[in-house]
Amino acid sequence: MQELRVKLRSRNRPYCVHSVPCSQRVRPFVSTLMTRCYYYFYHRPETQRRLNYEVFVIEDPASGKSFAGDLYKTILSPIIAADKVGNDMVNKFKKDKQKNETSSDKQKKDGLTQPKVKVRIHGPRTSNQTFIEDMVGCTDTDENGEPIHLHLFTFDSELENNTRLGSSSQSWIDKSVFELKAFHNEEDNQQYKNVDSVSGPFNVYWNFVYTGTPVSLSKKVPLRNFGSGLYSRMAVLPLCADAFEVIPLYRRSKQNIEVNDTLKEWAFKLDQTRGELPVWPLVEYTYHWMADIMTLAKMEQDRITAMLVKRVPYYGLNVAAPFILMRHWEEWQKEHTFKIDEKDEALCSVILEIQLYTQKKFFGGQAKAYLENKETDEQNNKVNYYSKSDRLLESLPQEFSQGKVMEMGEMTADVARVQIWRWVKDKKVEKKGRGKTAVIRKLARKT
Repeated sequence: MQELRVKLRSRNRPYCVHSVPCSQRVRPFVSTLMTRCYYYFYHRPETQRRLNYEVFVIEDPASGKSFAGDLYKTILSPIIAADKVGNDMVNKFKKDKQKNETSSDKQKKDGLTQPKVKVRIHGPRTSNQTFIEDMVGCTDTDENGEPIHLHLFTFDSELENNTRLGSSSQSWIDKSVFELKAFHNEEDNQQYKNVDSVSGPFNVYWNFVYTGTPVSLSKKVPLRNFGSGLYSRMAVLPLCADAFEVIPLYRRSKQNIEVNDTLKEWAFKLDQTRGELPVWPLVEYTYHWMADIMTLAKMEQDRITAMLVKRVPYYGLNVAAPFILMRHWEEWQKEHTFKIDEKDEALCSVILEIQLYTQKKFFGGQAKAYLENKETDEQNNKVNYYSKSDRLLESLPQEFSQGKVMEMGEMTADVARVQIWRWVKDKKVEKKGRGKTAVIRKLARKT
C-alpha cells in the first residue's frame, strides 16, 4: 500500500473533509471492519477497548455529503455481502411462515423455526427488538478463541430522518440511549414478558455514520439536551463547501476503478483481522497531548476547552488504528505486532487536532451557554436554600441563645436546635455551652 502522508495543518486554518487526503476521508467506516480487534487505554487500563465511533458529516444541502454513501457501499462491502445471506434467509422464513398461516394443510405440520443469522447493518427503521436481538447474536471469537461481539452499523444519509423517528413513537424510539452507551460499549438491560424479546443484560456494540445539515445537527444535539454528553462522543466532519465553487469534472477512468478496487481489497483484509493492537505508545502520546491541552486550559481558565477535549484522545486512536495497521501490514502478518513510528504519531496528531477543532466549531457556543446556565442555576439554588436562614442570622445580636432564635424565627426548640447546628457546621457561628443556656456568637464573614 502506498505510504500515508500526513501533515499537520496550521491551527488558524479550518479542517474539513475535502481538504484532507482520501485515506483519512474513509476513516468513518474502516474501524467497523476491525471489529474483532481491541486495545487498552490509559483510563481504566484493565478494560478492553474497541474501535468505537459516532460520525456526523455536516454541511449545507448539495455540498457533496453523498461521498459518504459511496464509501459506505465500497468499504463495508464484506459486511454487506455477509448480511445479504442472512437477510435472504430471514425474508424466506417470513414468506414461508405467511404461506403456512394461510394453508390449512401446512398448519397441521410442525411450525417453522426462525433461522439464526448474523445481520450487522441496520437502517433507522429497525425495530428495537430486532436491533437488540442482532446485537446479542452477532458474535465471533478473538485470537484466543474467546467470544467477542461484533459491532452493528448504521448509515443514514439524512440525519433529519433519524432525529424525527427518534422523537416520535416510531420504531427508532429509545435508540438515543444506545447512541450514548455505544461509545464505551456500556451495559443495558431488557426485561419484557413478550416471549419474542431478548431478556437480560447486553452491551451496546454499535458504530454509525449520519450525514446532514447544520439545522439537523442542532435538532439532534439541542442546547436543552447538551448535558446528555452525546456531543463529546461524536466526531463531526465539516465539508467546508464554497458556495461559488463548482465540483471538479471527473470522468470514469481506469485510475478511479483501480482506487475503488484497492479500497475493496483492503476492506476484505481488515475484515479478517483480530487480536490486540499494539498501540500503547500512541496511548501515551494521546495522554501527553491531552495533558498539555488541559495545562493550557487551566492557565487560561478555559472551561470550554476542558469540557470539549475529554474524549478526543479516543478518536485519535480509534480512527488512526486501521491506517497504522495498513502501513505495517507485512510486519503484522509475520509477527502479529508492529512498532509505532513518527508517521503513526503524526497521523494520530492530526486526528486529535481535527477532533478538537470540530468540537469547538460545532459545540463551543453550546458549551459556553451550558456552563453559564449551570453556574446561574447553582447560584440561584444556593440563594433560595439559605436566604431565610441568612436573614434570621443577620437579625440576631452578636451573641444570642437558643431561646432568642425561637423567638425571632418563630420556631420550636427542635427546629431552633437544628438551625444552630447548621450555622455551626457552616462556620457562621461558634457555640459555647450546651442546651438552652448555651451562648452562640457570630463569626466574622470570610470575604
